[in-house]
Amino acid sequence: MPMDLLRRAAAAEDPADARDALTSALRAANDRIWVHRNVARIYREHVGDVAAAKRVLDELSPLTGIEWRLAAAGWTEVGDRDRAAACLERAASNARTPGDLCTIALGYREAGYPDEGRLLVDGADTIAGRALDCWTVASVQRAFGLEPVAILERGLADATDVSEIITFAHALAGFGADREKLESALGRAKASTVDGWLALALAHVQLLDDRAVA
Repeated sequence: MPMDLLRRAAAAEDPADARDALTSALRAANDRIWVHRNVARIYREHVGDVAAAKRVLDELSPLTGIEWRLAAAGWTEVGDRDRAAACLERAASNARTPGDLCTIALGYREAGYPDEGRLLVDGADTIAGRALDCWTVASVQRAFGLEPVAILERGLADATDVSEIITFAHALAGFGADREKLESALGRAKASTVDGWLALALAHVQLLDDRAVA
């Protein structure tokens, strides 16, 4: 329902009709941050009412890191970088996981504070250990123009679990690792269960197109 109302508001030729649809969208939002952000955007871009957009953003009550990032993006879009920075500072003070730190780092980058974002990426790099966390950090490092492969190689060197090693291999492949490096990565996996052997065989097919080893 909110999406239909947002579409109606964006397509309305009469600003009054757009406002009615936006008001209804907010009533149906149930505190969904993305609805508020889009209402603010339509007020700003389509209705031309920046003050109304700011009032909508003032009503937000973010809880999670991604919600704070969305709120910050909304404030950035209406030209209030100070409010955006305040949202991100609040989020950063509560961030504990590599994923949260990376989410907020990207928010800082979007708001025009890349140096603050890099500090959070460095923090995420320090605490990441599991393969998916390292993959997330590597992706964000690349977005910041940083070297993304080192964290994957470090994590792989410490990994012993088959599924973790396979995930690291997939991550390395995503960053352009050559065949030799992928073979070396998968060679570290010592499967001992049927599921482990099947996962390893599938990885050989997917990453190396090596059906003989599989």
